[in-house]
Order: sequence, then C-alpha cells, then structure tokens
Amino acid sequence: MTTEKKRKFSPSSINEFYACPKQWRLHRREGIAKLPVETIPMEFGAVGHVAIKEYFETVREKPTADQIQKLFTAIFDENLERSGLPVSKERVDKIRDNFIHFEQERLKGWKVYKPTLVETVLETDIFTTIVDFYSESEQTLIDWKFGNKNDVTDDDLRQGKIMEIVLRTHGHKVSRILFVALFPNRRFEIPQLGDGFVENEVRKMEDDIKTNYFPKVERYCSNCDVLLDCQLEECCLWLM
Repeated sequence: MTTEKKRKFSPSSINEFYACPKQWRLHRREGIAKLPVETIPMEFGAVGHVAIKEYFETVREKPTADQIQKLFTAIFDENLERSGLPVSKERVDKIRDNFIHFEQERLKGWKVYKPTLVETVLETDIFTTIVDFYSESEQTLIDWKFGNKNDVTDDDLRQGKIMEIVLRTHGHKVSRILFVALFPNRRFEIPQLGDGFVENEVRKMEDDIKTNYFPKVERYCSNCDVLLDCQLEECCLWLM
C-alpha cells in the first residue's frame, strides 16, 4: 500500500495560489509550462544567485573593499557571459555595482562578514524555501531581488514569514529580515508577523485543493502566461 507524499509549500507556490488559484492549478497540477519569453528575468535572477553563492564561497573572511569589488565583478561577469542571456548593460551594471556597494557598506558594520548560510534549501513538515543569506551573528536574513521592486507586498510578507519559520525550526534566531532590491538599489525591512498567519493560509489552500476549487482572478489575465490554455478550457474545446 502506498501513501501520497505530503505536499510542501514554497513561498512562490503560495503566492501564485493567492494571486490566481486557476493559474496555480494549470502550472502546478496540469504541468503547463510558462512561456519561454516570461522566463528571461527569472533566468537572470538565477544567474545572479549563482554568482552571489560562488562569491561568498570564495571571498575571504575579512576582505577589503577593493577585494569585494574585484572578486564579485569577475564572478558575476563570468557567470553572465556563460549564460548568454540577453540582458541590458544598464541592468547588469546597476545590479553588479549596487551589490558591491551594499557589501562594502556591510563590511564596515557587521561583526562577521561571511554568512552562516548562503543559497541553502531548508524545509519543515509544511514549508520548503531557499535561504539566500543568513547571518547567525547578526540574526539577519537577506533575500536578494533582481527585479524592479519598489514596495513591500503581501507576497513579501508571506515569503518573509515562511523563511523565518523555517530558520527558527532549524534552530536559527531571526531578528531582522531584509529584502534587497539590487536594480533600483532599495532595501526593505520586512515586518515579522505573528505565528499562525501563513499556517492559516496554507490550511485554506489545502482545503481548496481538496475540493478542486480553483477560481480565476481576472485582474491578472493580461499578464498571464497560460491564458490561452485557460480560455480553451473554459470554451470546452475537446479533441474527439
């Protein structure tokens, strides 16, 4: 007798469900892939995360500001060139330079420069997430953002709470959560919400999944990458 493996929820999965349950179903249950054109920003972000991980694995315990600049520039540019992604020079330069300036600043004020965790997958019985950067000495979590982010959204609150829960479950204290938007060079301290907030959302999500309740949220249709599949489904077009 086999038992169904318990589903674990990532921040992106929960956020997609609360944006549009039908899109979540088409992506994550029906396996309809996103259009390639929509993946370019995500792929660029992936390259950036790989470069940041390689940088922290390579950098010295106490680098100089000049060493930070030279090392990250070399690693970032090499990873981007290897990827072959068509990203504008303006975006590349801003993200690279803003990361370097942030790290040079952090070097001056933090007791321990290198992170305790970097790009680490952590799980609980309910949640799974990737921790971009966590410092035990500062009890601080950093999440790097590569898009044009200018404010804190409900998605950020969910993500921050999930990462806090997962870190705490693994014995790490979290006093501060920072989302660092590298393109606009903005920093957002995410409020730490009380326990039960995300767990209640997951329970509602599980109930809707069990009852196959996946309504469409039409205000997102103009930017939906599975809109055609959604429309075909609604028109009841069946191949005979």
